Amino acid sequence: QLNEKTDGEFEAGRVLTLQHPDWVKSLAFSPDGTILASGALDRKVRLWSIPDGDLLDPLLRTTHQVLSLAFSPDGRTLAVGTVRGGLYLWDIADASTIPASISPQPSNC
Repeated sequence: QLNEKTDGEFEAGRVLTLQHPDWVKSLAFSPDGTILASGALDRKVRLWSIPDGDLLDPLLRTTHQVLSLAFSPDGRTLAVGTVRGGLYLWDIADASTIPASISPQPSNC
């Protein structure tokens, strides 16, 4: 948890324990700092309320392990990258997946 000081800086607070059954590989804070997204090797993305650490519904399930997360500047969309090169765009407001223009390509390596 981060506690905001009056000057806009943050100081450390209590530690959040994220409940994932597998390794967490990526974290991203929403631009306003009220949501923490976590992505793990269990193929799930979870959203957490900051500062209380409550798990928010819904949960995004992907077809492959999650390696990267990034919020859009307005905080409404979460980009989720997977180990196989897939990209999910998740509309946080209505909990829907937006069709993405990037999909995994077969590798010749």
